[in-house]
Amino acid sequence: RTEVIGGGLGNALASAMKRSEFEGRTIVSWKEGKSSYDIEADLELTLTIKLPRILPLPPGFNAIGSKIVERTCKERLKKNVLDIKAAYMEWAK
Repeated sequence: RTEVIGGGLGNALASAMKRSEFEGRTIVSWKEGKSSYDIEADLELTLTIKLPRILPLPPGFNAIGSKIVERTCKERLKKNVLDIKAAYMEWAK
């Protein structure tokens, strides 16, 4: 969750974030090993933010934002794969 606080610039960015669009999907696959199965997952995410032309962005804004989103998605995806593993282990009992 990101919050933008105060001022005209902050209000403009907060307004732009409200109009942002996310599109994504998680691809889960498995491979059979010699004595086990390996679960893999990949996340595809596109974030579209329609910014007003008057909103100045600092250099590197996209790169920094992309790294934050990438790290967050990796953590959540790892949790999802662990949840799938736990559900399978419970089912297989």
